[in-house]
Amino acid sequence: MKLNNKGFAFSTMLYGTLAVITVVLYAILTISKETVDETYYYGTDIEKKLNECIQDEIEMEKCYTNNKNSECNTASYHACLGISDNTSTNNGMLAAEKLKQIANSGEENLSIIQDPYTEKRYIYVGTDGNGKVVNNYIEYANKVWRIISVEPNGTLKLLDYTTYQSSQWDTNGNDSWENSSLNSYLNKKYFLQLTNTTKIVKSAWFTFFIHSSDNNPTIQEIINSQMDNNNNQNGAITFDKTVGLLSTVDYIKATQNNSCHSSPLTENSCISWLSSYRGWTTDIDGDNHNTTMVYYFGEENKLQLANATDTIGFYPVIYLDRNSTIIGGTGTSSDPYIIK
Repeated sequence: MKLNNKGFAFSTMLYGTLAVITVVLYAILTISKETVDETYYYGTDIEKKLNECIQDEIEMEKCYTNNKNSECNTASYHACLGISDNTSTNNGMLAAEKLKQIANSGEENLSIIQDPYTEKRYIYVGTDGNGKVVNNYIEYANKVWRIISVEPNGTLKLLDYTTYQSSQWDTNGNDSWENSSLNSYLNKKYFLQLTNTTKIVKSAWFTFFIHSSDNNPTIQEIINSQMDNNNNQNGAITFDKTVGLLSTVDYIKATQNNSCHSSPLTENSCISWLSSYRGWTTDIDGDNHNTTMVYYFGEENKLQLANATDTIGFYPVIYLDRNSTIIGGTGTSSDPYIIK
């Protein structure tokens, strides 16, 4: 069959159109494949990075769980999340870093010093009076607290000095702080009364068994015995709780009197800013008694023993998150540090 010129032109146009459509379809399919491949690539890359972040977080949490706070490296995890490890923020400075900066400033008569018994820990020492004031006041949750220490992991240990109550350590006279009635009250009723708990973190609270019959142990010997965490009578038992009490060592470390450090169980010279806040500790006498005997800081400015069923005063203690920021204040009673 012969095609006239008009038919030939029409056929040519048709084949040309089909060719163009084929090329366009091919291009679209190629681009689509590249898009799919690219999406897959980026999706896989994001998944990989998220997995790396998760792994970094797992390692960091393991580190904190194993009480290696001073050695925990947060830089990798923070970098993974795009967070700077710079201690300064737009609204202030991390509380732990600010207080360490003050301690290391070289100024005389500072109330905050490096803990001579625990590395990378800072404590407030000295007395209120005789022209000197320990400026460790801090405002949080519509209350003013006093800072006991800056822990190696950056958390702040705070004393609620405005809340003083009297109570039995345990109504049944048991020697378990974890199951004691006072511990239950602090972590239930007291905790629920606080207006803001977002920055309060759980921490390991120690029950130390200190033998009053030992030959007048020094603070170093008490600390050494506390490091034996084998859950035996000579060691220390830890519990993860949100609220606790002062320890015997808190009272001893707060004084700069060497006599208290060398004979803390017999000397009545353990005078410090904490001396005004007398009350129960979490520590128990490790000697065998018919009843549970618990240490408290008494009127004679020394550590004393009382039956767990006795009614004695107490002050709640908490830990603030290591990411807490100081955004104002100078630490005085009239101008406390402000926490964000």
